[in-house]
Amino acid sequence: MACPEDSCKKKVIEESVGWRCENCNKTYPHCNPTYMLRAKISDVSDAAYVDFYRNEGTALMGLPADKLKELKDQGDIQVINEAYADRLYRHFAFLLKVRTRPGFGDNAGQLQYSYSCIKIIPHQYKTENHMLLLRLNVYKEKMGHVDKDPYPSAKGFGLKKRTPS
Repeated sequence: MACPEDSCKKKVIEESVGWRCENCNKTYPHCNPTYMLRAKISDVSDAAYVDFYRNEGTALMGLPADKLKELKDQGDIQVINEAYADRLYRHFAFLLKVRTRPGFGDNAGQLQYSYSCIKIIPHQYKTENHMLLLRLNVYKEKMGHVDKDPYPSAKGFGLKKRTPS
C-alpha cells in the first residue's frame, strides 16, 4: 500500500484511524494499492532475486495492483492463483539497477548485491534473432569470412530469403 499523495507514494502503515504515511507524517482514510514484489529470474548463466515496484510489478503480473486487491478482498483465491500461474515462465528482457553493500555476519568482507527492476521489455523473438544474426556476421568478419549477405541465416538451412512485398 502506498501513500495517496502524488508527491510521495511511499509505503503506508495501517492504523486504527486509517493509513499513516511516515514520510508525509499524515494519516489518510484510504491508500493506493501498489506492487512490491520479489521474484526469482533466471537465464542460462544464473538466477537472481529481483525487486519489482509499482509499474514494473504491474507489467510483470499483467494485472493492476488495485484489481488484485479487489480480488483478494472478494476472497476469489482461484482467480488470483490462475493470474499467478499464467505469469510463470514468461520471457522478458529486464533493465536492472544493481546496488552493492558490504556483507555482514558470516559474509563479512564480501559484497552483497541487490537488484531492482527499472524497466520490463516484452521478449521479441524477431528483434532478438535479428540482433543475433548481426552479431554472428560481425564475428564472421573478424574471422576473415566476409559475407555480403547481412542475413546469413537463410543459407545452409534450406530457407529462402523473403522479399518485402
